[in-house]
Amino acid sequence: MSNIETLTQETLTDALGQPGILVIDFWAPWCGPCRAMAPQFERAAQLRPDYRFAKDEQPTVASAFQIRSVPTLVVINDGDVIGAYPGVVGAEQLVGALDRDRPPARSSPMNHQPQSPSRWPLERVLFALAGTMTLIAAALGAFVSNWFLLLAVLVGVNQWLYVVLGACPASILLRRTCRLRSAIYPNPTDNPEPMASRPAREEVTV
Repeated sequence: MSNIETLTQETLTDALGQPGILVIDFWAPWCGPCRAMAPQFERAAQLRPDYRFAKDEQPTVASAFQIRSVPTLVVINDGDVIGAYPGVVGAEQLVGALDRDRPPARSSPMNHQPQSPSRWPLERVLFALAGTMTLIAAALGAFVSNWFLLLAVLVGVNQWLYVVLGACPASILLRRTCRLRSAIYPNPTDNPEPMASRPAREEVTV
């Protein structure tokens, strides 16, 4: 049984609103290549039942996609056009192009394993240091001298300056220290070599 949908102006909006890959065959009954394309299109639908295949039955559908020649295949993913293939296309070539151009599946949040950052952001470093110093100063202030309570107050003021203004004396000192260290010991991973660009998609024709 064929799983090819019939696409009309009335069903177009609903078809485009469904998630996943949708392949539309724009054809005409008077077109010889379109008749040659029909069995290839049906074969592709059988090879990839997880994709949706449809044939247009009204000229208004073709005009909505600005189709200028038939046969033409238009590939849509989640409502967005991601490819178009004019002319007669073999079934194996078509499914190969669909598999190649299909966007990668999104990973499930249940299976997502967060990666530990290689470097702590400046904010985490500052607040970790400030929190540790505040606890130590408060403990020393309670058992040794009230002067350590002043240290806790200064640390707290630094924290609030960073929160409100985005900078504080401690953050400026830490930034300058990091820049000096980077200048003395450059990290080769800071400037990775550019990745090779992906070659452009080849047009599938027969």
